[in-house]
Amino acid sequence: MEYWLTPIGISLLEPMGNLILWANDNFDRVMKARKYYDEAQPATADVQKD
Repeated sequence: MEYWLTPIGISLLEPMGNLILWANDNFDRVMKARKYYDEAQPATADVQKD
């Protein structure tokens, strides 16, 4: 069985590719921002971090 992308699926390839590039380019900045945010929040015993 073969599967093909529909025209709307094909139209999503470029934006998703750009999102992946952005995520790769900004990974370190995002992780630093998450750490900064997490450290600024009050600690609670019932919050589980991933």
